[in-house]
Amino acid sequence: MTIFRNLKPAAYAYMSQFSKNNVAYIPYHLDLGDYSATNIPSPFPIFTNADYVTLYHGEEKIGDFYPDKQRFPHLPHPPVYIDNWISDTHLPASFKGRIRKTIKKAFTYAATHGLANLKLRHKLLMFYVMKRYRLSFPEIADIYTQSVGIWGNEKKPYRFDFIKGGNIVKTIFKGPALYTSLDIQVSKKELVNGETYDSARIEIRKVDNYGNLCQYGNDVLKIKTTGPIRLLSPDTVALEGGMISIYVASKQKEAGEASLQIEDEGKGYSIGLNVR
Repeated sequence: MTIFRNLKPAAYAYMSQFSKNNVAYIPYHLDLGDYSATNIPSPFPIFTNADYVTLYHGEEKIGDFYPDKQRFPHLPHPPVYIDNWISDTHLPASFKGRIRKTIKKAFTYAATHGLANLKLRHKLLMFYVMKRYRLSFPEIADIYTQSVGIWGNEKKPYRFDFIKGGNIVKTIFKGPALYTSLDIQVSKKELVNGETYDSARIEIRKVDNYGNLCQYGNDVLKIKTTGPIRLLSPDTVALEGGMISIYVASKQKEAGEASLQIEDEGKGYSIGLNVR
């Protein structure tokens, strides 16, 4: 955890082994500019206690991926590793058999290491495919672009379905962010005064349009309260790694409705609480 009790990625690796709740966490983004020469990191682990993960690019299925029990036989729920990013439907129908299988591996290697870092065997394969199917380099590059979806006008997101007991228990989308907003979670919305004040924790995360944490977010937030509550945190805070947590407390001997207002880059958010 961070100093604000926000979970770090390693926390999900532990939770996936012991939690009775469904755990589904992908530590990486698939956004342009995050990784040198490519937008797909390698290796690509997923921490989950699901039975397996189904990956889609847009609406096209790439495949089912299972926990790596061979490398981690001692773990109840080994991480899932994605080692293929190319759907069969993305490749020309003329690519058949061994060519189809090897070109998928070459495209996946290019997606995770960059086109400039292809190994000699991949370059020879590309040359062979171009000659056999009479393709120009721009044509084979276009097939690659459509397969991986990194560049171009249509940037389809990747969809990860987490399957447990035959049912989808969680779906996560990854892709270029189109807009951002604040996701605000309150530990409890009713504060009860007793011998002392009551308090609540408010977790604030900057997320993209898919609900993924914007880990580079360092926005400065302005915070105000109205009603029978007060801040236990500063009224001006900055996100760290895209998130932060603050605390509010009830005012003793006061009761009624209260609200917390958070301003981020000119956009306001309001959270209602009740004190009794």
